[in-house]
Amino acid sequence: ALAGAAETARAIARSLRGIQALRTRPRPAITGAEALSAAVAARTLPARQLRPLLDAALTGTADHAAAEAGPRVFLAGSGIDDPAVYDDLEELGLAVVGEDHEWGDDGSEAPADTPDPLDGIVDRYHFAHGGAPRAGLGRATRTAARARTSGADGVLYVLSAHDGAAGWELPRVRDRLGSVPLIPVRLREAARPADIRAQIAEAGRRLLGELSADAGIDGRAAGRG
Repeated sequence: ALAGAAETARAIARSLRGIQALRTRPRPAITGAEALSAAVAARTLPARQLRPLLDAALTGTADHAAAEAGPRVFLAGSGIDDPAVYDDLEELGLAVVGEDHEWGDDGSEAPADTPDPLDGIVDRYHFAHGGAPRAGLGRATRTAARARTSGADGVLYVLSAHDGAAGWELPRVRDRLGSVPLIPVRLREAARPADIRAQIAEAGRRLLGELSADAGIDGRAAGRG
């Protein structure tokens, strides 16, 4: 039974990797909000209900492409509990191509196929990416690597008022991102959901402005060349 459950988890992970691939194409076939919905479903629904939904999402969007691909943003730092944040950012013209908070899932952390299935299951949870409070100092390196792999043009780094660990990681993440711009979003204590959405959307506008300015400089340099 354990071996069968682990194989089911690996099949779900393959579907999530497929969704992530559609999300990070040059012209994405699925939005960040849709990818997040799939990841949340993977955390909450029984496999017998989940797998047909994932299959339908993959087959229904494989040939779809966005009319225009906007700047690509990766969400990092503290967890985001409101999927409407993704809708807000994508309405601004950003494409949310990845995240490292615990509601997201890129399909890369399925149990390994081990002779004793317990070994793979234990390692899956012991070495999972996870949130900053429990993931250890190596998380900053993994976060930066995931942002680069997703092709992000910039990173929005959310800092909850009660998440000190994300603040400790911020300098490491910024250093490991190199030239990729990072905009921190320091959430106010006891902020209402609407206020959180407004703060993150404003940071998205700042990131858009920064990326647009950089593109203008690059364009003028290319013109001179």
